[in-house]
Amino acid sequence: MDKKHRTILIIISIIGWAAIGGFGWYFINSFTFKTRKVEGIAEYDTLIQPTHYKTIASQAFKNIVIETDLGPVQIYFEPSEKHSIKFHESYLKYVDMTYRGNALIIHAKKTPKSTKEKPVFKQIYIYAPDIKYHRGEASQTTFSYFSIEQLKVDSVVVGCVFMELISRI
Repeated sequence: MDKKHRTILIIISIIGWAAIGGFGWYFINSFTFKTRKVEGIAEYDTLIQPTHYKTIASQAFKNIVIETDLGPVQIYFEPSEKHSIKFHESYLKYVDMTYRGNALIIHAKKTPKSTKEKPVFKQIYIYAPDIKYHRGEASQTTFSYFSIEQLKVDSVVVGCVFMELISRI
Protein backbone atom coordinates (compact mmCIF):
# COMPACT_ATOMS: atom_id res chain seq x y z
CA MET A 1 0.00 0.00 0.00
CA ASP A 2 2.89 2.33 0.66
CA LYS A 3 4.17 1.96 -2.93
CA LYS A 4 0.71 2.48 -4.35
CA HIS A 5 0.22 5.57 -2.22
CA ARG A 6 3.56 6.98 -3.30
CA THR A 7 2.78 6.44 -7.02
CA ILE A 8 -0.55 8.24 -6.64
CA LEU A 9 1.17 11.17 -4.89
CA ILE A 10 3.78 11.38 -7.67
CA ILE A 11 1.05 11.39 -10.35
CA ILE A 12 -0.92 14.05 -8.48
CA SER A 13 2.19 16.22 -8.02
CA ILE A 14 3.07 15.92 -11.74
CA ILE A 15 -0.48 16.87 -12.73
CA GLY A 16 -0.44 19.74 -10.20
CA TRP A 17 2.87 21.16 -11.44
CA ALA A 18 1.68 20.83 -15.04
CA ALA A 19 -1.50 22.74 -14.13
CA ILE A 20 0.48 25.45 -12.34
CA GLY A 21 2.86 25.70 -15.33
CA GLY A 22 -0.09 25.91 -17.75
CA PHE A 23 -1.73 28.70 -15.76
CA GLY A 24 1.62 30.50 -15.51
CA TRP A 25 2.17 30.19 -19.28
CA TYR A 26 -1.33 31.51 -19.97
CA PHE A 27 -0.80 34.42 -17.54
CA ILE A 28 2.57 35.39 -19.09
CA ASN A 29 1.23 35.17 -22.65
CA SER A 30 -1.80 37.30 -21.81
CA PHE A 31 0.56 40.29 -21.34
CA THR A 32 2.49 39.87 -24.58
CA PHE A 33 1.51 41.98 -27.56
CA LYS A 34 0.04 39.98 -30.41
CA THR A 35 -0.88 41.22 -33.86
CA ARG A 36 -4.61 41.55 -34.05
CA LYS A 37 -6.82 42.56 -36.92
CA VAL A 38 -8.56 45.77 -35.96
CA GLU A 39 -11.08 47.68 -38.00
CA GLY A 40 -11.61 51.40 -37.70
CA ILE A 41 -9.50 54.54 -38.03
CA ALA A 42 -5.72 54.28 -37.85
CA GLU A 43 -3.76 56.66 -35.66
CA TYR A 44 -2.25 58.53 -38.62
CA ASP A 45 -5.76 59.12 -39.99
CA THR A 46 -6.66 61.06 -36.85
CA LEU A 47 -3.66 63.40 -37.08
CA ILE A 48 -3.98 66.78 -38.74
CA GLN A 49 -3.25 66.17 -42.40
CA PRO A 50 -2.18 69.08 -44.59
CA THR A 51 -4.82 69.33 -47.32
CA HIS A 52 -4.88 72.97 -48.38
CA TYR A 53 -2.37 73.35 -51.19
CA LYS A 54 -2.25 76.00 -53.87
CA THR A 55 -0.81 75.10 -57.25
CA ILE A 56 0.89 77.88 -59.20
CA ALA A 57 1.67 77.50 -62.89
CA SER A 58 5.19 78.62 -63.67
CA GLN A 59 7.45 79.42 -66.59
CA ALA A 60 9.72 76.74 -67.99
CA PHE A 61 12.88 76.24 -65.93
CA LYS A 62 15.83 73.83 -65.82
CA ASN A 63 17.64 75.16 -62.75
CA ILE A 64 16.17 75.63 -59.29
CA VAL A 65 17.59 77.62 -56.38
CA ILE A 66 15.75 77.42 -53.08
CA GLU A 67 16.66 79.76 -50.25
CA THR A 68 14.68 78.96 -47.11
CA ASP A 69 14.75 80.14 -43.55
CA LEU A 70 15.86 77.93 -40.71
CA GLY A 71 13.67 75.03 -39.70
CA PRO A 72 12.48 71.88 -41.39
CA VAL A 73 11.41 72.43 -45.00
CA GLN A 74 10.48 69.51 -47.23
CA ILE A 75 10.86 69.80 -50.98
CA TYR A 76 9.50 67.21 -53.39
CA PHE A 77 10.49 67.10 -57.06
CA GLU A 78 8.09 65.17 -59.25
CA PRO A 79 8.05 64.76 -63.03
CA SER A 80 5.22 66.37 -64.95
CA GLU A 81 4.49 67.56 -68.47
CA LYS A 82 3.85 71.12 -67.29
CA HIS A 83 5.89 73.27 -64.95
CA SER A 84 4.11 74.09 -61.70
CA ILE A 85 4.79 74.57 -58.02
CA LYS A 86 2.53 73.65 -55.14
CA PHE A 87 2.76 75.32 -51.72
CA HIS A 88 0.72 74.77 -48.61
CA GLU A 89 -1.49 77.82 -48.06
CA SER A 90 0.00 78.40 -44.60
CA TYR A 91 3.50 78.67 -46.13
CA LEU A 92 2.65 80.47 -49.39
CA LYS A 93 2.54 83.96 -47.87
CA TYR A 94 6.17 83.61 -46.71
CA VAL A 95 7.57 82.66 -50.15
CA ASP A 96 8.67 84.78 -53.13
CA MET A 97 9.39 83.34 -56.59
CA THR A 98 11.54 84.99 -59.26
CA TYR A 99 12.94 83.87 -62.59
CA ARG A 100 16.43 84.52 -63.98
CA GLY A 101 16.81 83.07 -67.45
CA ASN A 102 16.00 79.38 -67.14
CA ALA A 103 16.39 79.40 -63.34
CA LEU A 104 13.59 79.48 -60.79
CA ILE A 105 14.54 81.10 -57.50
CA ILE A 106 12.33 80.44 -54.49
CA HIS A 107 13.12 82.67 -51.53
CA ALA A 108 11.37 82.06 -48.21
CA LYS A 109 11.17 84.86 -45.71
CA LYS A 110 11.42 84.18 -42.01
CA THR A 111 8.36 82.14 -41.05
CA PRO A 112 6.88 82.09 -37.58
CA LYS A 113 7.00 78.94 -35.53
CA SER A 114 4.15 76.53 -35.96
CA THR A 115 1.61 76.30 -33.14
CA LYS A 116 -1.22 73.90 -32.50
CA GLU A 117 -3.77 76.61 -33.27
CA LYS A 118 -1.93 77.92 -36.36
CA PRO A 119 0.29 75.25 -37.96
CA VAL A 120 2.64 76.19 -40.79
CA PHE A 121 3.38 73.29 -43.16
CA LYS A 122 6.72 74.00 -44.84
CA GLN A 123 6.32 71.81 -47.89
CA ILE A 124 7.02 72.65 -51.52
CA TYR A 125 6.14 70.39 -54.45
CA ILE A 126 7.92 71.21 -57.71
CA TYR A 127 6.62 69.65 -60.92
CA ALA A 128 8.83 69.77 -64.03
CA PRO A 129 9.62 67.49 -66.96
CA ASP A 130 13.39 67.95 -66.67
CA ILE A 131 15.81 69.43 -64.13
CA LYS A 132 19.53 70.07 -64.64
CA TYR A 133 20.61 71.82 -61.43
CA HIS A 134 19.28 72.19 -57.89
CA ARG A 135 20.73 74.20 -55.03
CA GLY A 136 18.82 74.30 -51.79
CA GLU A 137 18.85 74.84 -48.06
CA ALA A 138 16.01 72.48 -47.25
CA SER A 139 16.21 69.83 -44.56
CA GLN A 140 14.80 67.15 -46.87
CA THR A 141 14.77 67.05 -50.65
CA THR A 142 13.13 64.17 -52.51
CA PHE A 143 13.52 63.45 -56.22
CA SER A 144 11.14 60.83 -57.54
CA TYR A 145 10.86 59.00 -60.85
CA PHE A 146 12.88 61.42 -62.98
CA SER A 147 14.25 60.24 -66.29
CA ILE A 148 17.18 62.60 -66.79
CA GLU A 149 20.69 62.38 -68.17
CA GLN A 150 22.53 64.45 -65.59
CA LEU A 151 21.58 66.31 -62.41
CA LYS A 152 23.83 68.50 -60.29
CA VAL A 153 22.73 68.96 -56.68
CA ASP A 154 24.25 71.42 -54.21
CA SER A 155 22.63 70.77 -50.86
CA VAL A 156 23.57 73.23 -48.15
CA VAL A 157 21.95 71.28 -45.31
CA VAL A 158 22.43 67.63 -44.37
CA GLY A 159 19.69 65.51 -45.94
CA CYS A 160 19.12 64.93 -49.62
CA VAL A 161 16.97 61.88 -50.34
CA PHE A 162 16.77 60.26 -53.76
CA MET A 163 13.65 58.11 -53.80
CA GLU A 164 14.14 56.91 -57.33
CA LEU A 165 16.44 58.66 -59.72
CA ILE A 166 16.46 56.94 -63.07
CA SER A 167 19.28 58.17 -65.22
CA ARG A 168 19.97 57.39 -68.85
CA ILE A 169 23.56 57.46 -69.98
